[in-house]
Amino acid sequence: MQSHSSADTTPASKGVVLEDFLEEKLQEALAYRSPPLGLSDIRNIDPQTFSIRASTVIHKMSSGLEDLITSDSRFLGRTVKIIRTLNGGFGFYPKFVGPKLLQRTIDTGSASGGISWLQKVLSTQVADGKFITALWNVPVGSEVQLTPDVRLIPFESLPHSRQKAAIENSQFQTGIISSPLIWEPPSSALVVPYQVAPFLRDPEESHAVDGEFSGFHESVAEITMLLTLIGPRVAIQVAHWFNFDDPDLELALLGQSRGSQIMEILPKLIGQDPPALNSQEAIEIIRRFKTLTPSAKEKIKIATDRLKRALLRHQAADRAVEVSIALEILCGDNQTSEMTHKVKVRAVRLLGGDSGVRERNRTILTKTYDVRSKLVHQGSHDTKPISVLGVSMGVDAVISEACHLCAELIKTVIRRGAFPDWLHFDINDHQSMLVDARGE
Repeated sequence: MQSHSSADTTPASKGVVLEDFLEEKLQEALAYRSPPLGLSDIRNIDPQTFSIRASTVIHKMSSGLEDLITSDSRFLGRTVKIIRTLNGGFGFYPKFVGPKLLQRTIDTGSASGGISWLQKVLSTQVADGKFITALWNVPVGSEVQLTPDVRLIPFESLPHSRQKAAIENSQFQTGIISSPLIWEPPSSALVVPYQVAPFLRDPEESHAVDGEFSGFHESVAEITMLLTLIGPRVAIQVAHWFNFDDPDLELALLGQSRGSQIMEILPKLIGQDPPALNSQEAIEIIRRFKTLTPSAKEKIKIATDRLKRALLRHQAADRAVEVSIALEILCGDNQTSEMTHKVKVRAVRLLGGDSGVRERNRTILTKTYDVRSKLVHQGSHDTKPISVLGVSMGVDAVISEACHLCAELIKTVIRRGAFPDWLHFDINDHQSMLVDARGE
């Protein structure tokens, strides 16, 4: 979509002075060398440190531009204007416009190109953009319309932006403390359209977008959480930001603005090959989740969070503890007695299947609780192979299967539309009454 503007291109008496200044600085920029590179070369080279060097040079070269711009009748004099975005306001005119105008002049190779850009930005009333959340571990082959407003697209399909480039370049940065995630590029991104109107505002005008930004953030966080169930997989938010669709308007922003999630547990993603997302199942689960009662949603969120922790943990016994908590949230009731028995019986019945499937599910859950108990009650990590229906399995494989069962159990509850009324479920058939609107 295009931004909407009506630029005034009528020259003013001060225009020649401004254009002469820009042309002079343009020639300086073209002649500038930071051996063996020129200024335009520096600006186009990654990683970020080169762009920072170029920005410093441009800022120094633009000294005096503010006075020339504000005295030019084609612009807004000393009237202060701030650029609005979804996640805040950015100073633009006149304090910060000089380096941006010079930068655009260098990009276009002419003073008239830079001036036309500034006129366009200052006359823009409405601007289209996107709220973007990059994800790890959710590969997709093509765009998926998850909801009427939210798309999931391959990360490489995102248009070029400073935010995207910064994330790509972060893979080459090192520090005292590092994470395996720095070696894994994002696989996809959630994209939500948003229209900014008005594009420019006065400093004293209210800027009531906090609620909108929070709503966008909560919505994509919920979708990311539900994507954990499809696989299951460790769906992780890399960062979120806002981009204008029009590169001219994006250039006007002062710096970059990105948010990121603080992770409690860092996963082992190196060498993993996550399966491509089952897009149809993802769409179904997201749609059905929205129909649940608030209390049922809350239980699902907490159980899914524990499942995610189980997928993130490195030790099998730690994973067993986390997935057991998720299972008890899903299958427990107001009574705390015989919890292990309730989880096994209720989970197996709710998941269904033929007698062989049920027997295997019961065995996997039993062995998982055995591993959990050894850690919780004996302080030991069970590493010995486990016999499952006469077949020897590694402990990690058993817990991984339990995580898969937990994800299927959560999706079963979502598809049913509510948690079972366990009092009736335990003594009647599998299609017994669902809980009332309380979701208890």
